[in-house]
Amino acid sequence: EKGTEVSVQPGVMFNTENPDTDYRTGTEFHLDFTLNQFLSPSFALGIRGYYYKQITGDSGSGAILGDFKSSSFGVGPGFVWTPKLGDGQMTVLGKWIHDFDAQNRFESDYITLTGAWKW
Repeated sequence: EKGTEVSVQPGVMFNTENPDTDYRTGTEFHLDFTLNQFLSPSFALGIRGYYYKQITGDSGSGAILGDFKSSSFGVGPGFVWTPKLGDGQMTVLGKWIHDFDAQNRFESDYITLTGAWKW
């Protein structure tokens, strides 16, 4: 059926110390989101994005730049295609996310294409 999907996935990443460099990246929070409009039962176009913020600073004697907290935000187009093929179901996901704001991180574009097959 046709319809709209809204998904929000929060997460927290806890990092351990790298004993070779005596460096520990701080705790990180991220919020990933998806908004899809299904144009048919097997195809949707939408918007993907994320918000990222390092909530505690880096530490250890290897952290020569200080706590170096980072943050970023990105958004861009995406699609979902789920055609039935024979007795199985294929899923193809694509997205292009552009960083609009990055602090203490590289600002860039992310393009991914993912496929899965279920039978």
